[in-house]
Amino acid sequence: MGSAGCLHSVTVDESCRLRWIVKTLTCLVLLIGVIYDLVNSSRGIHEEHTLCLLLGLLTAVMLHSSFQVYSESILVVPDSGIQLQRQYFTGSKTCQLYPWENIFSIAINEVISMQAIYFSMVLLLRPESGDVSQLPEEPSDIELRRKQHMARIPTIVPIFQSFTPRLATLQVIYRDITTKFHDKLEL
Repeated sequence: MGSAGCLHSVTVDESCRLRWIVKTLTCLVLLIGVIYDLVNSSRGIHEEHTLCLLLGLLTAVMLHSSFQVYSESILVVPDSGIQLQRQYFTGSKTCQLYPWENIFSIAINEVISMQAIYFSMVLLLRPESGDVSQLPEEPSDIELRRKQHMARIPTIVPIFQSFTPRLATLQVIYRDITTKFHDKLEL
């Protein structure tokens, strides 16, 4: 019997969800105002422009809101692998499962941008093993050398793609995963 799995989740705070609701209600109030204006207006050409403008604005805000992530979670299943899940404000979810045999390791990565330094947690996936055996030992072609080198580099998959949890939170998640599943990872 394997060890119990673990679930860690990072969620948007309620103030962000409240901003999304206020944005949506503002668009609805604008839509009602334009419809009221169209009903009480006597000029035909301005009605069409106003309605097109408002519908375009409403569509843009709704599309923007539908792609905003509400929560991200990592579920570690002892017998299967690691599942990453994203939930959007609209309620839709996306899941990705990475089997243990494809996972090389897990790491906390330091990311340096122009304005800030922050940390992210990444999965290191095993490189495709078939590519190296098919290439010659002493390739003379530069392209073959590049392929040989790239075949040895693990693929990096960020666990939290929309959120940047604090380092202390990432360390707790890292410790939990590595202590329970150290036999499945190469640390």
